[in-house]
Amino acid sequence: MEVALPEDGGYIDGSFKLSSETLKMFADMPGEEGSAQAGTVQMEAAECCPYCEGENVFPNWDTAKQGYIAKCQTCGEQIMLCDECMHAGDNTGRRCDWHEEVHGNKTWGICFRGMTRHQK
Repeated sequence: MEVALPEDGGYIDGSFKLSSETLKMFADMPGEEGSAQAGTVQMEAAECCPYCEGENVFPNWDTAKQGYIAKCQTCGEQIMLCDECMHAGDNTGRRCDWHEEVHGNKTWGICFRGMTRHQK
């Protein structure tokens, strides 16, 4: 049996989000017995570090509380959670104004969500 790939390419979005119906379905499922998080849906943020190329996964990351700047779990550099930003409800135009400015031996990454600093 062959299944054709979608023609719009939207499935290669860099992330996926569950539909509200799917979230409801998972929220109604019981978790492991005795689990403090039984019946809850856990979301995570994932981002590749631009400095060491390490993949970072941040379980239960809440951008409303924790923001869009995180620390790379491999090299310790500050990184922006760009994929979270591009899919955020308040970024309907999927706007990205990321740019870097070099000042001495420091590179500042700047966007409308905040600034990160990388020491060379």
